[in-house]
Amino acid sequence: MPAEIIGTKLHLDGFIYFRSKTAKGRTCWDRSLTMECNARAISIIRAADGGKELLKGPDDSPHSHPPNK
Repeated sequence: MPAEIIGTKLHLDGFIYFRSKTAKGRTCWDRSLTMECNARAISIIRAADGGKELLKGPDDSPHSHPPNK
């Protein structure tokens, strides 16, 4: 899954997620600030190389609407 973090937003598969919390090395991303969509993504930063890894994304947390344009 190609993902890009820009500021407090995660761009993933045409959807935009908003950072909601960070704890224990994991960052939770909610699909909507108004909760109109309950999809969520979870990412970590690998300690070994500093790379980003997606633990949960659109395949695990489906959307109820088409991607953002």
